[in-house]
Amino acid sequence: MKIDGTKLREQLITQGMQPKALSIDTQLSMSTIRRALNGTCSHSNLQRICNILDIDIQDVCIDSLPLSISYLNYISATPYLSVQDLADYLNLSTSTISARKRELETFNGRYGETSVIKDGGIVLINVLCMLDYLKYRSLLSDETTRKYVPAFNPYQWAHAIGWYGDKSIKETEE
Repeated sequence: MKIDGTKLREQLITQGMQPKALSIDTQLSMSTIRRALNGTCSHSNLQRICNILDIDIQDVCIDSLPLSISYLNYISATPYLSVQDLADYLNLSTSTISARKRELETFNGRYGETSVIKDGGIVLINVLCMLDYLKYRSLLSDETTRKYVPAFNPYQWAHAIGWYGDKSIKETEE
C-alpha cells in the first residue's frame, strides 16, 4: 500500500495539527511521522496516525486495492515431519498424532516400513501415510470393511496437497 504524503499533510493542516503534536498523540517517533509524510511508513504506524486524525486509511493511500494470492506453487516439500510439526500442520494435538502414529505402525503392509522413521529420540512420520490413515481410519480399524479401502497411492495424496503443482497424477507416476 503506497501512502500519499500530500494527502496526509493536508489532513494535518485541515485539523490544525503539527507533526510534533501527532508524534506525541500516537507515541511514534518524529522520524516515523516524517516517513509517513514522505509516504514510506509501515501499515500499522499509518493506521495509528489515521486513528488519531480520525480519517480512513484509504483516504491517504494511492492504491488501496488489497493484495491477494492468485497462485501458489510449492518448490519442494518433505514427506516426513516430526510429531510436533505434523500436529501443527494438521491442527491436531501432539497426543492425537502420537496415538495415530502408534495405530499407523500396525499397518506396515499397507504403508511400508518407512511410514514412521525412528532413530533414538528422533521420530519422523510420513505426511502422506498419515493423511491416508486419517481418512480411512474407521474403515481400516474394522476387518470386515478393510477390504473396501482403496490401495494407498502416495502420488494421489501428494497431488491433493499441492506438492506437484500443475502436473497431473499420470505425469508424476512416470
